[in-house]
Amino acid sequence: MRADARSTYYRWFTDAAARQVFAEDIRERESRSRGAELRATLARRPDEPVRDLVEKLRSESAEFATQWDAHEVEKRTSDRKRILGPTGMLKLYARFLSAGAPEQVLVVFTPVAGTDAAERLAHIG
Repeated sequence: MRADARSTYYRWFTDAAARQVFAEDIRERESRSRGAELRATLARRPDEPVRDLVEKLRSESAEFATQWDAHEVEKRTSDRKRILGPTGMLKLYARFLSAGAPEQVLVVFTPVAGTDAAERLAHIG
């Protein structure tokens, strides 16, 4: 896999298939958040790989360029997601944790209480 393709930011803005698991009505908000998160990452780590990723995305994705030009900054620690899994749409909480290296983030998904997400997740494995 190419180095840029390992980046969830790169895949989100350049590969339509990367969005297909997210509910359609949250994709615009997800795009804004990802652009704002990458800006926050660049502020924390203004090193060459991050700058290169930003430049590559600006040249390959008009949507990213628009998000970048909005100058929004965000560091998400949690979010609610609706993700399409093999058993249908799942309502999940996402918690974003530092994985020990600045370029790595661990995302922990847990079912939203009062939904059937836990039961449907159990049928996947």
